[in-house]
Amino acid sequence: MPMTSKSRSHQLRARAEELLNDRLSWSSRNSGTDSDAVQRELLLCQIELELRNSELTARHQTLERLQDHYHALFDYAPVAAMTLTADGELIEANHAAADLLQAEKGSLSGGRFERFIRPGDRRRFRLHLERVFGGGGRRICELEMRKTDGTVFFGQIISLRYDSGGESQCQTLVIDISYRKRFEAEMEDRIDGRTRELNALNMQLEQEIEWRKQTEERLDSELNFRTIIEESIPVGICVFDTNGRLIHANSHLCDMLGFSRDELINIYPPYPFWPEDDMLSRMEELKNFIERDDVSENVIREYRKKNGERLWGLTSRIKMKDYHGKRYGILGSVFDITPRKKIEEELRLSERKLRALSVKLMEAGESERKRISKELHDSVGSALTAVQFAMERKVGEMDGRPCEKKTCLEDILLMIHTIADEVRRISKNLHPSVLEDLGIKAALRAYGRQFQKLYRNIALDQIVDMDESAVPGYLKLLIYRIVQESLNNAVKHGGADHVRLELRQNDNTLDLVVRDNGRGFDLQEIQKRNLGIGGLGLESMKERTEHAGGMFEVSSAPGVGTRIRAAWTLDPPEASGDP
Repeated sequence: MPMTSKSRSHQLRARAEELLNDRLSWSSRNSGTDSDAVQRELLLCQIELELRNSELTARHQTLERLQDHYHALFDYAPVAAMTLTADGELIEANHAAADLLQAEKGSLSGGRFERFIRPGDRRRFRLHLERVFGGGGRRICELEMRKTDGTVFFGQIISLRYDSGGESQCQTLVIDISYRKRFEAEMEDRIDGRTRELNALNMQLEQEIEWRKQTEERLDSELNFRTIIEESIPVGICVFDTNGRLIHANSHLCDMLGFSRDELINIYPPYPFWPEDDMLSRMEELKNFIERDDVSENVIREYRKKNGERLWGLTSRIKMKDYHGKRYGILGSVFDITPRKKIEEELRLSERKLRALSVKLMEAGESERKRISKELHDSVGSALTAVQFAMERKVGEMDGRPCEKKTCLEDILLMIHTIADEVRRISKNLHPSVLEDLGIKAALRAYGRQFQKLYRNIALDQIVDMDESAVPGYLKLLIYRIVQESLNNAVKHGGADHVRLELRQNDNTLDLVVRDNGRGFDLQEIQKRNLGIGGLGLESMKERTEHAGGMFEVSSAPGVGTRIRAAWTLDPPEASGDP
């Protein structure tokens, strides 16, 4: 508790009395004269004054030490500090202030502080001083300042008024806040930039929200439209997730398969509409489609209705992907082609019957040719041979007769020889007996020898590599006729001097190629002029080849010759087993 002046005086008096008692003798203390009492009082005042003087001296020394300590703290404080008057005169400043303002410490005292403040902020500084000296308390303001070398910086001014020797002064601290100001400016720029970005994002978000609303409306409209389409088109439509679960089926698919929608939705493979004998292969096929990179496929598949009937469907499957390209399901469609499959089956049956009929017609025609050939050979040929022998014998009997008659009979004999050769040639062409007796290889070689004997200026190359037993008889005869017609065209129409014949068997495929180096012809030009190729016998070869289940093609161009190709698929040989 602080001591009052009165109690201090009593304390000093008591101390003075103690000291006086120590100085005086016992007789002097007990003397009762007035002069002794006055002397005692004077001595007490003297001792009290000495005590007061000693105390004041000690306090003065303490104040001097504190003042020195204060000046040391003031001068070497790490913060720029200065003392200002009410009108802004700078009384003193420390070393930090001199370093901050780039000025000599001694040159700061006595000048005005405003010279370090930018003109635009000097009025604010004066208002700051008015608040400091008018209201008291600590005041703070921020100013744009300038050092003696012209460098501009931002300073924070912190001022506190105090009274010294009857005058009011203020202690002012100056802190360089340029970095903070730059940071705040950068932050403001960043905040402004971020604000602009946020505003742009906000606008973008609003636009996206509006776009989403419009998209949702369009999706609703599209959903309604899709539902109408799905329910109106005669196609079964279904949707599966990536695990194969059926999550949607339209009414037409349910009607097509005979199942209700509740019986189909949320089922996993194997599905009840798959054929029972094909479940495993269908499972493997669906798994491979889900794992493959293929996006879609179109195939014809067999399905089983709820009542057990068979249904054929043209099936399309498409993998559905989201906005990021991730697969989320499979869209499938099934078009019922059961009536078409029945028609195709009937057509294939009719085609097989037609081919069988064509083969029978060919065989019947060949039988008729064989019969005519045999009659020509047996009747006309035998008669001509008999006439030939009779004429030769008659010519021999006329040896030595007049020359005119002999010559006449020899001419007739030559004509009979010619007619007999022609009959034999026609008989062979109508039905080559070597084909029936020795097979297609021997027949082609025999025909080749006959061809080269007749056309000595034409080179004929033959390559025959096949299994004789694998080719049916009607096909051997057809090959022989195609070779006949092709070689005849090469001579009569192509004017060729080289013909190459190839008959090869590759597994169950028999391939016939006849190529010549004749003048050729323009197929497109003939087709444009609607002339056809029947005049060359090609149309007949094509029809007969296709009726036998083969493929026929012709390639030709002016100046490069002609190439005729026919190919057939041979039936695999039947396995012979013991009964």
